[in-house]
Amino acid sequence: MLFEGSGLGSWLGLHAPTYKRLTLEFLSTLQVQRDTNKTPRRITFQLMNSLHNLTIRRINQVFGWPTTRTIGPRDSYPRNYNAGEFWRKITSLFEYNPRTDKATTIIHPGFRLSQRTTTNTTFVRGDSSWVVSTRELYFLWHLSEGITTLDVGFWLVDHLEDVATGSDNITTGGMITIIAAALNLDFADEEVCLGPTQLDMQSLRTVRWVVDAEGAHPYLWYASGRPYAYHPD
Repeated sequence: MLFEGSGLGSWLGLHAPTYKRLTLEFLSTLQVQRDTNKTPRRITFQLMNSLHNLTIRRINQVFGWPTTRTIGPRDSYPRNYNAGEFWRKITSLFEYNPRTDKATTIIHPGFRLSQRTTTNTTFVRGDSSWVVSTRELYFLWHLSEGITTLDVGFWLVDHLEDVATGSDNITTGGMITIIAAALNLDFADEEVCLGPTQLDMQSLRTVRWVVDAEGAHPYLWYASGRPYAYHPD
């Protein structure tokens, strides 16, 4: 799996419902503390009427992400990383433009699912714009290499303020629930927002990434809105 080599395999097994109060309370009170280089160091926030603060390391621990010898979004690119070349490998397109290139052009199911997963979680934004940012592509490249561990908490916190002040769809509710559970807060009686908590086959059917087929290959994978390849069960 793409996530295993980077130490993120166990994280994929986590899923939690979104609680309206937790999500809104967290985002409306969130503050990111940064050093003189604007590097995020910790976050402060309110949950269940109590003030809390977490370091980047503690955030990594909450989600089971690596905490040592990790690479963050502001570290220098490795010499063997080439955004255009990697983009060509996963889309068959020769040019990469982060302002216009769409995630729907990623033809490999593993990379498309990984991109959607990290977009909705690590990069805390919806998929409405469909474009693949330079950071998202770089993150995917690290997953494909499978030889480096990523400081995912750093990547996450660097984007949290954007969703707290933005108008895009909120996709981080489940992650906020996991944080609340790690703090041993009692929120069992709070209102749950209905909706999927993971990308399962039914979710993929709903967004028409796959459709049911007949014969030996029961699923048909779609890329850019067109049938691309058959897949086994």
